[in-house]
Amino acid sequence: MGKRSDFERKPRDFYPTPLEAVEPLIPHLDGQFTFTEPCAGNGVLVDHLESNGGHCTWASDIEPQKDGIISMDYSELSDKHTFSNYIITNPPWDRTILHPMIEHFSKLIPTWLLFDADWMHTKQSRPYLSYLHKVVSVGRIKWFGNMTGKDNCAWYLFDAQTPPIMGTFFYGRI
Repeated sequence: MGKRSDFERKPRDFYPTPLEAVEPLIPHLDGQFTFTEPCAGNGVLVDHLESNGGHCTWASDIEPQKDGIISMDYSELSDKHTFSNYIITNPPWDRTILHPMIEHFSKLIPTWLLFDADWMHTKQSRPYLSYLHKVVSVGRIKWFGNMTGKDNCAWYLFDAQTPPIMGTFFYGRI
């Protein structure tokens, strides 16, 4: 998954999102919020968000792992699918996929993406920093079994339609 990981990656970076990765995000959402999930996989992130006050208006994935999730590539997502407050997803961390997702999603509606925290400190992040409104630290997560991840994670809020008024806000783990 990340730069320090020495295990074989799963195809399409399919790693179900554990609840401990979602909990730091919840205080930054609007109580009763709606969301679109374009990398829904097996629907675990949808379940976590809905059990914390959210309502999923659209769930899709390139290879759905659960009934009710639409088979669709992220690039096909448009205004007709995003009649919600946010896009919220745990995308593939591969930069050749992640960066086009940031670009595409953030032009539609405010978008929360979960990926490695070090990204914001790299040169490759520069083109996207003007869309970045918030960063919420998550820390290291147990993605599967009892093995703690080797990379720190964060939720990033991107919105290309509204420039940050006072810069980007950073929030430590609550």
